[in-house]
Amino acid sequence: MFEALQQHPEAAYAYSQFKFGWKTIKSQAFDAERLKQVNYIDTTSLIRCTALSSAPWDIFLKRFQDWGLWLSLFRKKPNGYFCSRSVI
Repeated sequence: MFEALQQHPEAAYAYSQFKFGWKTIKSQAFDAERLKQVNYIDTTSLIRCTALSSAPWDIFLKRFQDWGLWLSLFRKKPNGYFCSRSVI
């Protein structure tokens, strides 16, 4: 994911599908409209410090904090980058 961010400076973060034991946690290529409807990005992502420092945190969210973060990042620097190779 580090290499993906180096190669894609327009992306605020990189994410991937991954394996957790016997289960594969699937994801998909970045799609802003889909992200507004459903959280398909997992918390095992790599976020640029510069993007994270400019995204406001909603400390009052009781659920879906990760989705709230992705949407906040989307408002500041709209692109995420999907690494199609699974991270194990």
